Amino acid sequence: LDGRFGLRWVDQDTDMDFPDPDTGGTAKANNSNSAVLPSLMVRYSFAENWMARFSYTEAFELPSFGQLSPYIQYFPDVTDIGYGTASGGNPDLKPVESENWDVSLEWYFNEGSVVYATWFRRDITGNIVPFRNVIQADSPTDDPDLGMYTWVLSQPDNAGDSMLDGWEFGLTYFPTNLPGWF
Repeated sequence: LDGRFGLRWVDQDTDMDFPDPDTGGTAKANNSNSAVLPSLMVRYSFAENWMARFSYTEAFELPSFGQLSPYIQYFPDVTDIGYGTASGGNPDLKPVESENWDVSLEWYFNEGSVVYATWFRRDITGNIVPFRNVIQADSPTDDPDLGMYTWVLSQPDNAGDSMLDGWEFGLTYFPTNLPGWF
């Protein structure tokens, strides 16, 4: 019986500057996250060439810079449907986090060769998905007489949790007694 336990600390701080079309200058945004991520792996060799393995880990995936970019680009209505479209990033995105469980049974039938079966489960929180929202903002022509204008804004958002589970079966085989030219 043996194993391993560990902790990983992740600290992320992203400062972003982007053009501000309203002022003609630069606007700023920030995204910060930190987490302590534990991991545990236990192996038990219960018979010659047989091993059971259990592992638990936590993972942390940061949004990409494109997903975080706070700049929103507006496209006026050119087909008379009554609204414009807009797209951009979301500086308030949180990382995607997961708790991961693995249990496996392994048979080492030859040196470096193994047959295994693994059950896994991933509990995922904070999935980042494309999201559309109707907003009201200034007219695309900046004409004060037109007032507010309707836009359909597409941007990423943390919108839900998911769970994956299943089985993995594998074989790694290194043949022995091959001719020398192999």
